[in-house]
Amino acid sequence: MRALAVLLVVGCSHLSQLEHAGQPPEPSYREQVVLDVDLTAGTAGPGVVTGGRFEGGWRVTSRKGERIVFDAGRPLANGYLEVRYTMSKPPHAPPPAKIEWVGLYEEASLSQAASSGDIFYARAGDPEYKFSRVKAYGRKFDKNEWENDVGTADQWVLDDRTERTVRLEWKGGRAIFIDPSGKHHACSRKLCTPQFPIDRLRYAVIGSDRYTDVSLEGIRFLRVKLVELLP
Repeated sequence: MRALAVLLVVGCSHLSQLEHAGQPPEPSYREQVVLDVDLTAGTAGPGVVTGGRFEGGWRVTSRKGERIVFDAGRPLANGYLEVRYTMSKPPHAPPPAKIEWVGLYEEASLSQAASSGDIFYARAGDPEYKFSRVKAYGRKFDKNEWENDVGTADQWVLDDRTERTVRLEWKGGRAIFIDPSGKHHACSRKLCTPQFPIDRLRYAVIGSDRYTDVSLEGIRFLRVKLVELLP
């Protein structure tokens, strides 16, 4: 039995190596900060603010399309958007809604209905989304886009004191969402590359997008950081 167990371990290791054989090595990147905004200072820096209020950060005070939009100035092939926040109200409270509370867009429409470009966002507003429903695609959404309900609902801490961080990262054409626990959720290579790579994201948005114009009431954003990853 012991010999069989050893053979199984060796066999699994060999299969894993075969699965990765032929794939190019992961390139190394250097970071170039596009913007790093401390919202606790009472300003959004270069961001365009719609609604909400500043109180130790930027607070979303209603579901009425409150947001801040940051423009990188040009599409970024690789990068990440990292946001730090606290939460004071249940994110999936009734009535159910599609709330794109943090996201990235190639086009200024900020709407999957109007855009034919790259989109990558996290959605709240319904208990079935767990922590968030993450969606991404390198073309117009057509029901074939990447969709994944990630994390757990209890990753939303509602004491308005506990700071949490999420990251939306894209590199090599793939979308990668990092939830508050640090777990990575990645779009498959088959879906995200090479036919429809996610490699032209420009606008970073917090609070809501223009697809539903419903914002995540109760969230208080503390910091927004947008970084370009350069090969």
